[in-house]
Amino acid sequence: MTSAKKHLTYTRLLSTLTCIILFPLRFYGTDQSAELLAEADKLYSVRALVIKNDRADSENIDSAIKLYSEIANGNTSTCEAVQKAAVGLMKSWYFKAVDTEISTAESRKIFEYGKTAGEGFHLRHPDNLNIHYWYLVLLGKWAEFQNIAAIAKEGLLGKLKNGAEYIIKKDPGFDSGNAHLMLGRMHYMTPRIPLIISWPSIDEAVKNYHKALEINPEYRMAMIYLAECYIKQKKKEEARTLLTKVVSLPLRDKFLFDDTNNRKIASDLLANL
Repeated sequence: MTSAKKHLTYTRLLSTLTCIILFPLRFYGTDQSAELLAEADKLYSVRALVIKNDRADSENIDSAIKLYSEIANGNTSTCEAVQKAAVGLMKSWYFKAVDTEISTAESRKIFEYGKTAGEGFHLRHPDNLNIHYWYLVLLGKWAEFQNIAAIAKEGLLGKLKNGAEYIIKKDPGFDSGNAHLMLGRMHYMTPRIPLIISWPSIDEAVKNYHKALEINPEYRMAMIYLAECYIKQKKKEEARTLLTKVVSLPLRDKFLFDDTNNRKIASDLLANL
C-alpha cells in the first residue's frame, strides 16, 4: 500500500472512530438533531427574505449559522447530522460573506475561518462530496484575497482544480452541475504563469460550462459564465443570445434573490456588448 493510500485509510478510520467515540449512543441525539437541522434549514431557505440595498438582511442567515454550529460542534448530534450541519454551515458562511451587507474585511475573515474549518470537516469526512465541494468553495474565495503567484507556487490553485475534477469523477452530475461550474471558473479565472502554472484554458472553461448546462439547462450562472467566455473569444452574438435568455427567463419564487442578481449581471453585460 502506498503512503498516500495509507494516509487516506487512516483518515477514514479516524473519521469512523471519531463518530463512535463522540457519539456512542447516537440514537439519543437523533430526534433533537433532526429538529435543529430542520429549523436551521428553514432559516437558510429564507436567508434572502428581507432585502436592503440589493443585499440580504443578515438576521436569518446569522440564526442559521448559530444552529448549524450547535449541531456541528455538539456532542449530542449524530454523525449524519454533523455532516449535514457542516454543509449547511459552510453554505451559510458563503452567503453571509457574499450576499449580505458586510465589509470586505469581514468577508475576508469569514473565508479565512471558513477554509480552515472546512478543511477540518473534509479531513474528518473525506468521502462526503458535499463537504469537499463547499470546502473548495470557501478555499477558492479565500484565495481571491491572496497573491496569485504565491498561492500558485504553493500548489493551492492546482488543489482547487484537482478537487473539482475528483468530485466530477465521483459524480459527473454533482449538485446540478456545480462541480463543472467550479472547474470552468478555475480555467477562466486562473492566469497562466510561466514555469509555475500552465493548465488554465478558456476552451476547458467553455467545455465545463456546456457540461453544466447539459446537466441543468436553465443554470443561469453557467449561461453568464459561458457568455463571458464568448465575449473573451470575440463571439459576441453567441454571448448576446445567452445573456438575452438570462434576462428573459422568469424569476422563480424559490430562487428570487439569485435570479434577480443574475438578471442584473446579464443586463449589465448586454449593455456593454
